[in-house]
Amino acid sequence: MEPVLSVIIPIYNRERYLERCVRSVAASSRQDIEIILIDDGSVDHSGALCDRLADEDKRIIVIHQQNAGVSAARNRGLEKAQGKYFAFVDSDDYIEPDMYEKMIAAMEEYDADMVCCGISKEFEVESGRVEKLSHEHIGTCFDAIHTLKLLIKPSPATGISLIPGNKMGKRDVQKENRIFFDENLFECEDAAFWCDYIVSIRNAVHLNNIFYHYVIHDNNVSGNWRIGTSKLSNLIAWDHIIHKCQEKSEQLVSVAELRYQMCLRKMIFEAYCIYGWSSTIVSLLPKLKCYRKQLYQSKELSLSRKIYYFGCGAIVKYNLGNRTAMLWKRTKEILKK
Repeated sequence: MEPVLSVIIPIYNRERYLERCVRSVAASSRQDIEIILIDDGSVDHSGALCDRLADEDKRIIVIHQQNAGVSAARNRGLEKAQGKYFAFVDSDDYIEPDMYEKMIAAMEEYDADMVCCGISKEFEVESGRVEKLSHEHIGTCFDAIHTLKLLIKPSPATGISLIPGNKMGKRDVQKENRIFFDENLFECEDAAFWCDYIVSIRNAVHLNNIFYHYVIHDNNVSGNWRIGTSKLSNLIAWDHIIHKCQEKSEQLVSVAELRYQMCLRKMIFEAYCIYGWSSTIVSLLPKLKCYRKQLYQSKELSLSRKIYYFGCGAIVKYNLGNRTAMLWKRTKEILKK
């Protein structure tokens, strides 16, 4: 019998978190699932741990491959998947036991092509601080355009989060439209993937329930602020999303352009704070003019956030120094609403 759901877990050097992650999925109240573990060339004990967990549970499938990146690992999982539905879990995160039961039930009740749920962001590096993010509508079904808007909204408190793990899709939709992760992207690849998926669907249902636990620690990819190929992937991804929005709905383009500019300013400001002035930053400064009006005129951002992003760009553009940058960074919590 084919599984109803394929859960894909890419793994690279996550032995500290892996067992908690896999066991949380295996404990799902919906048992007719397959759990696909892709060991992406780990050099710690993650590969051996995958094999041990598979020995304990026949629903677990292990694929060992040379390191090719998280996008390639997820794509390998999609190629292997047999379920009617598919979902992703990052190997340092974990889920609630009734997550998939409730999400599948919602998809079937609303005849939806996608379902999203709320998340909790758990900050290991800040003494266990937890930030809960859930959508304001409970059990609401939206069309693809509204769902895409929720995905790219600049406020995660009212959107559906860019992370891959709080969403579930239909494998038939993914296969028919040949939707895969771009293996040339090393960050923001998940946003680009789900954007491609959403523009191919009729509708999606949104659950307020917080089912997915997103764990933030020192080893998260996004924690490295040096601007290189990985960081620049963010801008490439947002360029892709802008073009997809142009195809789907003109009203979404300005929101995607706003996110591009927010991403750019955050990227260069954080790099400037940590590493100082560089030739890479100089090469990116002309891009501050891209979609500048969208940032200043946006109704999606509060005045305080507009001021903050303006300051980030100005401090870097005029090379006002690390001390000024760090002082401005400390104002973030004061300005935050």
